[in-house]
Amino acid sequence: MKFQHVAMTIVLILAVGAGVYFVAEYQPGSSPNDYIKEVLEDGDVDDVEVEEIAEEEVVEEIARIVRDESNLEIVVGDGFILNVPESWVVEPASIDRLNAGSYLYGVVSSGEAEGVYGDPNVVTVIIEDVEAGGLTFEEVVAERGYALATPQDLVDSMRINANAPYNEITLDDISVSHEDVNLNGLTAVAHELICEKNCWLEGQPPVIRKYFVNGGELVYVVTVRTVWSEGAMELLDVGDAVAQTFQLVQ
Repeated sequence: MKFQHVAMTIVLILAVGAGVYFVAEYQPGSSPNDYIKEVLEDGDVDDVEVEEIAEEEVVEEIARIVRDESNLEIVVGDGFILNVPESWVVEPASIDRLNAGSYLYGVVSSGEAEGVYGDPNVVTVIIEDVEAGGLTFEEVVAERGYALATPQDLVDSMRINANAPYNEITLDDISVSHEDVNLNGLTAVAHELICEKNCWLEGQPPVIRKYFVNGGELVYVVTVRTVWSEGAMELLDVGDAVAQTFQLVQ
């Protein structure tokens, strides 16, 4: 579902006293203000000039996640589908691939989260991918996943950098596990990070199950996430049931 479009570059030269001009890349359906990137220079310009320069430029777009209009319980992305209850919230992400080679398609959630750092009553499923860029699948997983040494690293960090009582965390409060899984016929690895106390300097204790799916040149990453509470593992399983419907399609 990748496609191309013709982008029109609009150069606006605005002068008030000493003129300032901006270069903005306008994409149909978007506000030009969203694409003003930087002020290039200041100069003495007597008159206000508006010049349009149209040029054809091939730009690759990657489809955001959307609900299938013929079946609202199916969410469609670029090369994949998954089943998502109609009551869940679907939030498409941007359409720009990041310089690091990763791309966030969007997030589906069991409800509207209250708070910036998560909600113990809401589970989210995050869908992204990573360009292998010459790395093997195992190397991408090692680079992006949770190492078995992660608990000790987190404890050390909190003891050094956090204030009481957050620096009192122990290895008994954190667990990491790895598992090779078959996700609808796809080779995948599941990493799980469970923190029963704050194990990061910001936010609430995370409860995360992350699937790395071998898609060849792309490694898809499907992350199920909530925050620690008495019912966190049951809620994680609710999100996991959605994540496990992930399938690659032509």
